[in-house]
Amino acid sequence: MPAGAGAVCHEATAATDCATGHTCANWGAAEAPDLRCTKNCDFWSSAPGCDGDDLCLPSNLCVPRTIIQVSKTYSGACQPSEEGIGCRAYGGKLGGMCFRLPWESWPMCSVFCRPTDGFGAPGSDCASFQKCQPALLDEQGAELQTLGLCI
Repeated sequence: MPAGAGAVCHEATAATDCATGHTCANWGAAEAPDLRCTKNCDFWSSAPGCDGDDLCLPSNLCVPRTIIQVSKTYSGACQPSEEGIGCRAYGGKLGGMCFRLPWESWPMCSVFCRPTDGFGAPGSDCASFQKCQPALLDEQGAELQTLGLCI
């Protein structure tokens, strides 16, 4: 019988290990080093669909808040030691990342955004004075237009 969220799954049998609406994924945390059945969510939705205190990530997977480092910062400057960790956790999702631009002395909570609206036009997830910069690269180093940070 397929398992629900948090159950250990195996790459070779991932299609049958996890219940419908779940994906076999690595949470990337020392507390959970194995592949786990992970509930799917809709990151760009106002109600992403995670259970309890879990957070929806841009990968559309719900992950327990207990295994993700999240800054208490909702917007503005993060602590210097928080560079590279999540921030702006609200509404059941992780809304951004503490990111330091080369000209900044402190990392700032930068909101996740969509570089395009799906039709080639710039995304509208950022404040009017910001631009969505692609944050993901493919194997050749080219920018992927699926996820960015408001800068």
